[in-house]
Amino acid sequence: MQILHCSPLLFYRLVSPSAILSTALPYSLEMMALTRLPAKTFSTLMSMEPAIAALSGILFLGEHLF
Repeated sequence: MQILHCSPLLFYRLVSPSAILSTALPYSLEMMALTRLPAKTFSTLMSMEPAIAALSGILFLGEHLF
C-alpha cells in the first residue's frame, strides 16, 4: 500500500471541508426534518438509520457484519 504525501495546506483545503460537511449536512437535514415531520414518523425513521447503514455497507461496500 502506497501512502500519498501532500502539503498541509492542500490537506486542510480538501479534507477539512469534506469532514465538516459529512457531519454538518446530515445533522442540518435531520433538524429540518424534525420540524416538518410528526414526532412518531421522525423517531421511526431515526431508529431505522443504523439498519439501513448496515445494509448499505453490505450491498455497496461488500462489508461483513461479523
